[in-house]
Amino acid sequence: MTGSATGKTGAYGQQIAGLFGLTPEQLKTDIEAGQTLDQIAGTNDQTIKDEVLSYVSMALDKGVTGGAISSAQQASIQQDLTDLVNQLFATKLGNLKNLSAGG
Repeated sequence: MTGSATGKTGAYGQQIAGLFGLTPEQLKTDIEAGQTLDQIAGTNDQTIKDEVLSYVSMALDKGVTGGAISSAQQASIQQDLTDLVNQLFATKLGNLKNLSAGG
């Protein structure tokens, strides 16, 4: 992965943290403190989830329009991703930080 002009967190880190109204550093601190994304988002949790899923939905729409996937495949992928986002938001991601350390 190449570096970016926005620093260690990169453009995606900036965008994701921005959805929560936080800096990447604040979001990282909250995650490491054991908060879930649902807790961090507070009353905006569904709005943020919808925003994330809207990006995927646009790509899927292009896939259907371009003939790369069927409408049925689009619906299945959309449901799977919705379930995944809900699980991700409910998970204490701070617990995962040690996985890459081989511990």
